[in-house]
Amino acid sequence: MARKLIEVAFVVDDMNAAIERWVKGFGVGPFHTGIFEVPEQNYRGTVSPALMDVAFSFSNGALVELIQPLAGTPCIFSEAGPGFHHLMFEVADHDAEVARYAAEGYPVVQSGSFGGNPFSIIDTRAANGAYTEIMAFGEGVQRLYTRMKDAAAAWDGTTEPKRDLFAALAA
Repeated sequence: MARKLIEVAFVVDDMNAAIERWVKGFGVGPFHTGIFEVPEQNYRGTVSPALMDVAFSFSNGALVELIQPLAGTPCIFSEAGPGFHHLMFEVADHDAEVARYAAEGYPVVQSGSFGGNPFSIIDTRAANGAYTEIMAFGEGVQRLYTRMKDAAAAWDGTTEPKRDLFAALAA
């Protein structure tokens, strides 16, 4: 089954400072940001809502995600602490990939839905030193990613380094 590496993700303590570092230090931007809630996330076998500040930007086709977990919501991001967290792969069949990882001994530690698309974060740290996220991308997510990729390609490096994620999702 084809898997396509899409993203590298980092947990951060301060979203504004992290965006500034990525913009000034690496020339990555603009970042599309927003408070993201996963009301029915499953975290280590228990349904509990997750609340986090997220930011996405593309750099030469690679998606960078920054995640700041917000207090009071247990999730894999608050458990892991700041730093490199996971790689994300786009997959054709989410459930088949979850089963494949499980058969190889890699458990799902968090799952939920983004824009109606199921995602799972799998503990593959023994294999690659990081978690792995998988998601089958529907039309809405594909459209959002195309908008963010186009914004990054056209970005002048200074104008509006932070943009509204949900406005881009709704456009």
